[in-house]
Amino acid sequence: MKGRQTGIWTTVSLAAKKVREEGPSIRLGVGQLSSANQCQRTADRVRGQVMLRSCCFIVAAVILASQTVEAQQPATLTLACEGTTTVRYPNLGYPDEKSPTSMSIVINFTTRTVQGFGILGKGNQLPITAADDVTITFYGYTSPRDPPAEAWIMGKINRVTGAVQATEFLDDNQKNERLSATIYELKCRPTERM
Repeated sequence: MKGRQTGIWTTVSLAAKKVREEGPSIRLGVGQLSSANQCQRTADRVRGQVMLRSCCFIVAAVILASQTVEAQQPATLTLACEGTTTVRYPNLGYPDEKSPTSMSIVINFTTRTVQGFGILGKGNQLPITAADDVTITFYGYTSPRDPPAEAWIMGKINRVTGAVQATEFLDDNQKNERLSATIYELKCRPTERM
């Protein structure tokens, strides 16, 4: 089909060139064309049909490719994670508390949320702010109206290595100071629910 379309395009283009060179009326084998303008309009129409078919093919290919990618990615992904949490109390004078931790993180690709971290993430769903083939970035916070403290968290999940790094902050709104920072350093792997 493509060869036929290219052949028609070539024939019409050559005919238009011949009409421009030899005069306004010439026999082309497909009928008598009275002017170079008619020939050019025919060439434009054929070119438009070829372009339309090409565009339709490209759009169909993109739709099929995106459906294939969506079909391969599950709606949710549960991760089993192990690593450490370090709690720091910058304004209270307490030493850092580093401890081993084991936790689950649920990534919901449909709602674009992450769930499972400390104060915010246990029951709340943290919005995914960016995602690509390698990294999922998330960020969440409580409203400043929640007295007296405000909590917020930001983090990244490496989809290739399974490394998760996140930091959760707890701030005192009345005193305008940081109460604590919890740093998560985890290694995660996908798990299936029982």
